[in-house]
Amino acid sequence: MALALDLRSPLLVVVGQFNPAIFEFPWIAKHILEADEGDAVQALEVIMQLGNVGMRLQFFEGVAINVQPGRTELLVQNGDADSFKAAEDRLTKLLEVLPHTPVAAIGCNFRFNDPQPPQDIIELFDTPEGLEGEFTINSRQSTTQLQVEGGVLNFSRTLSDAGCDFSFNYHRDETDAQKYADFVPGMVKAHLDHAAHLLATTFGYEAFEKLSFVTEVEPGEKADEQPIEAEH
Repeated sequence: MALALDLRSPLLVVVGQFNPAIFEFPWIAKHILEADEGDAVQALEVIMQLGNVGMRLQFFEGVAINVQPGRTELLVQNGDADSFKAAEDRLTKLLEVLPHTPVAAIGCNFRFNDPQPPQDIIELFDTPEGLEGEFTINSRQSTTQLQVEGGVLNFSRTLSDAGCDFSFNYHRDETDAQKYADFVPGMVKAHLDHAAHLLATTFGYEAFEKLSFVTEVEPGEKADEQPIEAEH
């Protein structure tokens, strides 16, 4: 089974009213990365298309912070354990630096796709009414909310021409910014382990590969680096 975890979408999402104007590179380097002026920071710029909307992402030291109205998204450059920890560290640091920003909740998200699901997986999407016998069905989707430790899991399954998608949204309500430091560290691995266990025990997927933004650096090459300048 060619199941893949697609990490090219937001990993962590905070529902909150952050000011996007301050999230320029010098501010992020000084306050979030705690780098000194003149230090070099690894940088990667990615232009991605989400439907009809283009998005420009800037990864600094492997993590991008994308501030949108009402929500702030953190994306990782690759899918290793260090990147997951870096995203958690950036989030807790962000809330430490901006403790008075109104926040409401956090989500940890994973999207898996099997482009060619086996027949036993396809049959799980058969409609109770047996509509497959009378109509051509373009897509089938179901969503279930499960109670999990610390919050809820919104678990969506979709079958379409693109294959089978499994989307996990681990959602936790929390309005006290100071409490995030208590539960954010380690949450990505814990939730990913939970998602992997559910996929294995319920759908028979014992393993998966990871799709991410990172590209392999050839021996002797260096990743792009950007020097830190003083804030204006």
